Amino acid sequence: MTTNALKPYHDIIVAGTVAEEGLGAMSGMKHLVNNKADEILAAISIDGPSNDVMYFNATGMINYDVTYTGPGGHAYLAFGTPSATHAMGRSIAALSDIQVPEIPKTTFTVSLVSGGQAIHGIAQSANFKINMRSDSAEVLAQMEQQALAIFQQGADAENARWHKQDAVKVTFNKIMDVPAGSQSETCRMVQAAKLATLACGITPQPRLGGCTNSNMPIALGIPAVTLGRGGAEYGTHTVDEWFDPTGVYICEQKSLLLLLALAGLTDVTIAPQL
Repeated sequence: MTTNALKPYHDIIVAGTVAEEGLGAMSGMKHLVNNKADEILAAISIDGPSNDVMYFNATGMINYDVTYTGPGGHAYLAFGTPSATHAMGRSIAALSDIQVPEIPKTTFTVSLVSGGQAIHGIAQSANFKINMRSDSAEVLAQMEQQALAIFQQGADAENARWHKQDAVKVTFNKIMDVPAGSQSETCRMVQAAKLATLACGITPQPRLGGCTNSNMPIALGIPAVTLGRGGAEYGTHTVDEWFDPTGVYICEQKSLLLLLALAGLTDVTIAPQL
């Protein structure tokens, strides 16, 4: 922009945030918007291999870490002692039967499981982690309450099976909480993103949900969209993952065009009121 004597009307912050994935829970973006909330008028995030997909709503996400503990014992000699792994299994089975709506899209999965201490022992401890998501904050909160009740029910059912009250106990804690949020598809931010995409010869494909760095500004009422970086990828979140950067320059042009349209150029364009 310096070479072409272009001066943005609004200041532009270019940030490479960290901890977007996994238990990072978008803490990098959260830190940025929380510390600059009074200054940020709009936010653009870059994520994903597509050149046409854009996210303008925020899918909420909650993770829990759940642990069952019990007295354990020899698998044969102590038979009849409630098992931590059995209690965990009862909870997981009940969780798998939770009914969720198709719209707003709502999902859940028990993602990680571990437990036991010996192949011939009644398990003294067992642990699982559950991931829950929804495009609706209200639906996510309802599912969370269902899950919390089921965590305890698993321990209660295992103890009742062997008539041993409180032999197996459960503890749990929330290890991730990413807020849900929404924007109208007709708002200026989304319309500007669509026009920038069209200007690059690409037909925009808006998505109603999505768990991206845009969650954090949207939760604070800051207009935001997430645009794809282009290219192609395979095996996301596996050890076989790869990325092909062919054609990403088009997405760079699209992102820069939207950025300059939002920031405005002194003596050239007027920045929109978002």
